[in-house]
Amino acid sequence: IGEMDFSSFRNSTCQSNSPIRNVKEITFYSSLEDEPANSRSNINDLNTTSLLDPNVHVITMKIVADSFLQKMVRNIVGALVHSSNGQSQCNLETLSRLLALKDRSKVMARPAPPQGLYLADVHYDWDALKVPKT
Repeated sequence: IGEMDFSSFRNSTCQSNSPIRNVKEITFYSSLEDEPANSRSNINDLNTTSLLDPNVHVITMKIVADSFLQKMVRNIVGALVHSSNGQSQCNLETLSRLLALKDRSKVMARPAPPQGLYLADVHYDWDALKVPKT
């Protein structure tokens, strides 16, 4: 992914000085109904993954970045689901196309609901933060 302008996915009330974010990874995982909860298959190519497949129990999207804009992740997920438009597939080309708009008002998708979103990990580069050692 890399460093780019995420204006298309920032909330209108976002107070960040810059929409530029460095996204290091976007990974998709699926869990089938008959798999244990901790069993996931990596499905980075959404072109081959049916969002409406009744056997897919959960699709998990992992985003790793230096920082996020307000509602950025919810807006990305909402746009990808909306882009499938009731079809059985969506693709990551949609994400690139929406990023190029650089305007949230042109992205006609609601944010994903917050109930499925959680922060899994936080990693700090203490040297870069110049935190005094105790």
